[in-house]
Amino acid sequence: MHSSSAYTSSVLNSASDSRRSFTIVILLLSMIVVLNIIGNLFWIQQNIVLVGRDASNYLKNTLSYREILTDLSPLSLFHAFTYPQYRTPGLYIAAQPFLHLFGFTMDGAQYLNVALSAVVIVLTYCLGAAIADRRVGLFAALLVSLLPMMAAMARLFYTEMFLTAAVAANLLALHKSDGFARRSWSLAWGVSLGVGLLVKWTMPIYLWLPVLWVLWRKRSDFLRDRWPAWQGRRLLLALLAAFVIATLWYWPNRFQAETFLLGKHLWPAWILILTPATFGLALPSSRWTNLVAAVFVGLSIASLWYLPHADIGIQTCSCGRSSAQRTGGRRLC
Repeated sequence: MHSSSAYTSSVLNSASDSRRSFTIVILLLSMIVVLNIIGNLFWIQQNIVLVGRDASNYLKNTLSYREILTDLSPLSLFHAFTYPQYRTPGLYIAAQPFLHLFGFTMDGAQYLNVALSAVVIVLTYCLGAAIADRRVGLFAALLVSLLPMMAAMARLFYTEMFLTAAVAANLLALHKSDGFARRSWSLAWGVSLGVGLLVKWTMPIYLWLPVLWVLWRKRSDFLRDRWPAWQGRRLLLALLAAFVIATLWYWPNRFQAETFLLGKHLWPAWILILTPATFGLALPSSRWTNLVAAVFVGLSIASLWYLPHADIGIQTCSCGRSSAQRTGGRRLC
């Protein structure tokens, strides 16, 4: 009896210590985040010059969205996701709530990156705590908050802070998915991939090696976890769901879609991209179905801009050829 009481008391003390330790870590993390936000806000309020040519272009395009999104409708949303001719629209769209809250000014747009810097710090803590422990996560968050490049990108209107947040969220979801065994985290990985691609096309550069590492480590699990048997009815349901989603997006905007390279072919193209995502979601959760669903959920989100702008690669090569002809240099397209 005495032994049982001692064991119960030990467990309760351990739980109490754990809660106390967690509270201290959260307080310290909050201090890091708050000091980071205060420092960035002070700098932005003192600064009167928007540094960088690209930042000026980003701000110009962001302010253009004020007219595009004045009246929320399928037409305005389609226009918002396809408006930029060269750069992806993630930053411009994400900045709109901050512009409405703080005014359509340079500072109002930059507050997005201040908020994202806090998100990056918190995600860094979560990733460190998940991989190692809370102390490692706290140290990682402190280290990231002190990086000069973090301070610079939080105070300038560039895409890098948003991209960093998307990469951090993607890596956290990749770790939490346990090699795509957990559907919810696998889908979170796919969503962060798609959002990251809408922020900047370089997103996969930071992800391919961690993903390959996870797939290599879990290769035996993938070999054991075979693709489910033929599911004709679920495939038909997945096709129907993809058709409905693509139609709801394309049909109200079909005349605007005609102005892009693929034109009316955007409709079947979106159906083709959505079908593996809906089919993977319709099947029972497994590593293979979760991986396929996650990848195509990400591609479906990214396709909102990339499919209408499928001619960007052609234009880039044409510009490269013209430049090479003018300079006599070797073209790389």
